[in-house]
Amino acid sequence: MFHLALRRCFLATLLLMGLSAIGLPLAAQKQAAPKALKIDAAKLEGVLNFRDIGGFRTADGHTIRFNLLYRSAQLHNMTLSDNEKLAPLKIHYEIDLRSPAERAQAPTNWGPNPPEVIDIPFLSTGAPLNLQDPAQVHAQIVRFYAASAVVNAPAIGKVLHDLGQGDEPALIHCTGGVDRTGVTVAVLMTLLGASRKDVYREYLLSSRLTEEQMRHLAAYSPVPISPEALKNLTISASSLTAFFDSVETHYGSFDAYVRNGLMLSSQDVRNLRRIFLTD
Repeated sequence: MFHLALRRCFLATLLLMGLSAIGLPLAAQKQAAPKALKIDAAKLEGVLNFRDIGGFRTADGHTIRFNLLYRSAQLHNMTLSDNEKLAPLKIHYEIDLRSPAERAQAPTNWGPNPPEVIDIPFLSTGAPLNLQDPAQVHAQIVRFYAASAVVNAPAIGKVLHDLGQGDEPALIHCTGGVDRTGVTVAVLMTLLGASRKDVYREYLLSSRLTEEQMRHLAAYSPVPISPEALKNLTISASSLTAFFDSVETHYGSFDAYVRNGLMLSSQDVRNLRRIFLTD
């Protein structure tokens, strides 16, 4: 049995054995849109699921800036070589969505000149996850996403508020860089005006890597994980749908969620759009 909110934590705790990554690249203010700073994220040794969220178009014809916000899994296995590869991105802030216990178990390893760390832990949403019952795994994950839309609205709002305070590059992560990081990025992209199709596309970029991780980790898991359960643990669009459906159910609309769930002001929204969007 594993706590649902920590399902990736269990798997990503095993990630401490190390794996590899995928990724892209960061930016500034009202000028011509800069191109992504290219790094070969596949060659990162201990930074998983790394990428830039920039490049997506919005409904009003803007583009989300490159070189400004990155996402990844935990950074416990970051190597000196990884530090050197990421140095050109000039990441100024690390926004950590993990619990204090997770951070203590797998502290970030930036080495010299680390970015400023901002801890914004997500709250647990609850039920135990029984990996021995594949029929229930997916349903429990969907419930986790639905509950998190409400329970963790203050944490997501805090992340977005902080991102709106400046335009220096930041990296946001949790343990596996999938669930908590995924919904936070999905909310930001939606607020910026990205299409729902692109929000899902960005979210599902984690799926291929996660499937590879899951297969690797299952082989070393102290608890047997059936192939059926493993399949249901991989990334699914239905999880993100459950999140957005919960937003509609509890708040009536995404705009109401921004105001009454995330508790963002009109100025916060203007700040985010000014910082993250370019013509």
